[in-house]
Amino acid sequence: MNCRIVLHTLLTSSALLLASLGQAAKPDPQAILDELTTFYRGLEALSVTTELSIATIGPDGKLKVVEDLMQEVMIDRPSRMKIVSQGDGKFLSASSAFLSGGTAHLGVQNQGIIAADGVTTITSFYQDPRLGYTEEMSGNVFFDQNIALSFLNKLLFEELGKDWDKDLEKKVYLGEETFGTIVTHRLRLTTATMQMGRPMVMDMDLWVLKGEQPYLIKIQPDISNLTAPASQGDPPMKLAMVGLWKHWETDKRYDDSQFTAPKLGKDVKTYPSFEAMVQTQMAQENPALGLTGSQAEDFELLLLDGSTFKLSEHRGKHTVILDFWASWCEPCRDSLPSMIKVLRELDDASVLLLAVNAGETKGVAQHFLDETGLKLTVAMDPNQDVADQFKVKSIPQTVVIGKNGEIMQVHVGYSQDMERDFMFELKAILAEKPDKAGDPKQE
Repeated sequence: MNCRIVLHTLLTSSALLLASLGQAAKPDPQAILDELTTFYRGLEALSVTTELSIATIGPDGKLKVVEDLMQEVMIDRPSRMKIVSQGDGKFLSASSAFLSGGTAHLGVQNQGIIAADGVTTITSFYQDPRLGYTEEMSGNVFFDQNIALSFLNKLLFEELGKDWDKDLEKKVYLGEETFGTIVTHRLRLTTATMQMGRPMVMDMDLWVLKGEQPYLIKIQPDISNLTAPASQGDPPMKLAMVGLWKHWETDKRYDDSQFTAPKLGKDVKTYPSFEAMVQTQMAQENPALGLTGSQAEDFELLLLDGSTFKLSEHRGKHTVILDFWASWCEPCRDSLPSMIKVLRELDDASVLLLAVNAGETKGVAQHFLDETGLKLTVAMDPNQDVADQFKVKSIPQTVVIGKNGEIMQVHVGYSQDMERDFMFELKAILAEKPDKAGDPKQE
């Protein structure tokens, strides 16, 4: 046999053997995730400090920290928990939580305390609507936005995490990385989720301590496609986020006093539920909610087709729904079709929907209708005089005016429950007696 052929064969075989050995030595990312889940779900008690930082990335590529939220976490399964937050939340909620003896306290920064009894486990705390759980987000609005804490919860509690790692689009092992004296495995996980009804794909790097105790060390999601508000005249800045876990303790035992909520000052407001807190906050931020029960002032607006709409001309004849919107408003793109769907199902000619465009031109409004294909009666409010009349501070805002001119309902914002709630409310309004809801002579 030719020597060159023999040498080539040996070199090729050696290369294949080395490649095979290299592949065999490379850890399986799924195996690391399995070990991670088994380890954390086997812990009875733990304490750790989580730190989540958000920074801007300027045009020069430099990072500038804009928010730093630290949370001290203490958990004793199944029914005791303490989370104490430090930091001034701008993007994030700096919430604190206490659970002991079946009583839960949730402290929300600058808003007050939610207190709830009958909360028997840590997982029931997270899944209790009184304490921030919403079906729309499929999670707890106070804690899931902290990716370090949310990730830890998924690992610790099967009810919260279920088969979280099985739903990942990709799991890639990136190699070992050293932090000071410790060695970690670095993984890249690709998530594909639905956020507010829209698909979202995101890469997330995870650092796990190498060894028998695979403690979480660091997490860094790729949010570089998001932008932070920029000062006038400055270019937009991208965002970066890093979560850290520090000072792990998993072999301690605790007593009840360590989970007891601190005594409240006299000026701290206490609420029975998250909804009650939100309603109070919305009433403060949106004075339009206080219009309910008052008489709507008359107005006249030019319609997109060139005709006019005068509210007083419909008194005693129609229930009028005003939906304030603009083409740049993303929630309006969901709100308007929902309103159309409700009225189509209601099938009542005595109900009129008037889509009031706030502050834009006819051309912009017409382009929006052409783009979306929506069939609407659009009124133009270029100077937002009517919007001011109905105290519109944010859109979408929906105002329901009864046949007798009374403002029956005001809604600010959009949620996935809007169709159901709005249908229920309209049916109740239309079912009222004519002397209350329709006949102005009976006033």
